[in-house]
Amino acid sequence: QVVLEEGTIAFKNWVKTGTEVYRQFWIFDVQNPQEVMMNSSNIQVKQRGPYTYRVPFLAKENVTQDAEDNTVSFLQPNGAIFEPSLSVGTEADNFTVLNLAVA
Repeated sequence: QVVLEEGTIAFKNWVKTGTEVYRQFWIFDVQNPQEVMMNSSNIQVKQRGPYTYRVPFLAKENVTQDAEDNTVSFLQPNGAIFEPSLSVGTEADNFTVLNLAVA
């Protein structure tokens, strides 16, 4: 266990870790959407990917400590940066995907 107390090295490292994560996504692209919608054919899909995004761990914001409740509250900003050199396509690629909530 670590005590998160402002002014300590542990607190500083917790607020901003300095580590980045890479997230990769693969999409199942429907090749015959019209036939599937008309129930005249089995679905044909092609796996496309990876599409890679770098997710920097940004410093936590609005860090507040409540000594009475012994809690720490904060906002965690997020964002992702597309990495074309680690991806098979571009962010402009189009896909046809299933809407499983409706299917």
